Amino acid sequence: MHLHFSDSVDLHDMVTRLEQRPGLTIQVFLQGPVDATVGGRSLFPEGDGHALADTGPRALMIARARPELFERRGQKGTRVRKVSVTLSHDWLAESDLGAGDGAFDIWRFSQSHLAQRYWRPNSRIVALSESILSEAHYTGSFRTLHLESRVLDLIATAFSSLAYDPAPQPGRSLCMRDLRRMRLVEEYLDACNPDTVTLEDMARMAGVSISTLQRMFQGVHGMGAFEFVRRRNLERARFALDHQGLSVKEAAYLAGYSNPANFSTAFRRHFGRSPRHGRREPQVS
Repeated sequence: MHLHFSDSVDLHDMVTRLEQRPGLTIQVFLQGPVDATVGGRSLFPEGDGHALADTGPRALMIARARPELFERRGQKGTRVRKVSVTLSHDWLAESDLGAGDGAFDIWRFSQSHLAQRYWRPNSRIVALSESILSEAHYTGSFRTLHLESRVLDLIATAFSSLAYDPAPQPGRSLCMRDLRRMRLVEEYLDACNPDTVTLEDMARMAGVSISTLQRMFQGVHGMGAFEFVRRRNLERARFALDHQGLSVKEAAYLAGYSNPANFSTAFRRHFGRSPRHGRREPQVS
């Protein structure tokens, strides 16, 4: 379990980038605009690649089945107050989340890569988050215990809003066996050249029919197999542009595009910026 909290003002325009480990993250934004992405996706859908205005407290739960790039853009003079709690898959497994029907849904949610849930936090979650920020200034001997008790309370309250909400969630219609099959397919895609992979190859790896494979992709990722591969390739290309110094032409080839112009168009539509912009050296904090 990892806790991060912040009550700060950006002193200048900046971009923060870091790789997030697999796990489940609960974030409560108490104040300030949100301009951040994970794996190229805006934290809140209404952001659509742009800063989301400060309209009061909001909460987010996001799952990562594998490491992903987190990127936040800050603007000078912006004050941000937030609390973030990240739980590893080991922590979730040791917490006996399979004890009830509602808790079982949380485990399935945590296994669905980039599954997201947004909601307006109730007064209890806001109060706990405010208390965690206040504890940052506490210097007594029991500071760690105070923080841990409030964080555990925050986790339980947030989980209850997911576990017992009837709204459909990614992966809810899939059994654990299908989720394990999806993990095998994703590992297969990581280990091979995705440009040459066919639906038949992926279905064979999972031991299912092509129609079942497509249903599994829709259930876990909310998109078909080819769209998932296309987006995954774009994300790999973006990481190579931003961190490995590849040219746009080289990144286009990595993503499976023979025409760099077509790659640039697809990149801009997916990430909301030009691939050339990602090759600049922003100030990182």
